[in-house]
Amino acid sequence: MNYRSILFFSLLITTALRAPQFQEAVVVLAPYADPKNPGRIVNDTFERGIALQLAELVATKINEKNSAITVVIIKPSDAQSAVEAASYANRLQPSLFCSLSFYQETSPQPQVSLYRYQHEGDLPLQRSTLALYPYDQAHRLFSTESALVIQKMYDSLREQTGLYCNKPHALPYKPLLGIAAPAYGVEIGIPTTSAWQSLAEPLALGILHALTA
Repeated sequence: MNYRSILFFSLLITTALRAPQFQEAVVVLAPYADPKNPGRIVNDTFERGIALQLAELVATKINEKNSAITVVIIKPSDAQSAVEAASYANRLQPSLFCSLSFYQETSPQPQVSLYRYQHEGDLPLQRSTLALYPYDQAHRLFSTESALVIQKMYDSLREQTGLYCNKPHALPYKPLLGIAAPAYGVEIGIPTTSAWQSLAEPLALGILHALTA
């Protein structure tokens, strides 16, 4: 079986998305999508390590506010490639998927950018009860929901003082490739390694806001 076939058959979608409700919500956090790549360097620290610490703190804060939400963090031990990570996330049928990544920022204030996956001319795909979908078209199954949750995340972050958030972008954002769920990516520029800690509360509140119907 060739690589494309593996990608195709990795996406068996069996149920339509349920309306997100706190008592059944599943949030998947993916600290930097490629398990084999530790990512960029931020003040002598690899991006993946910072993103993993942030994901763990965000998960804690979400559960402190609502223990009914299940938060799953995709760690390097869970998947050996970005394809496996996407397949693993899809099997969880998450209410929300969020990738986290970092880069070195020269300004003193953290910079936040939000992304959802979209190619020019993409149209939503109609979901059926039992169907197979190509890996590179998975985002189209939930494109409407992704647009909604990323806007809610943006609105929440903008309301919180001390945090600069760029307007959401819709483009082929690689960390979201193959995700069959409402999904967005958060890319954060930080001036110092420890600056990530101040972002956990805003991101947790943004996720909670994005989950509301």
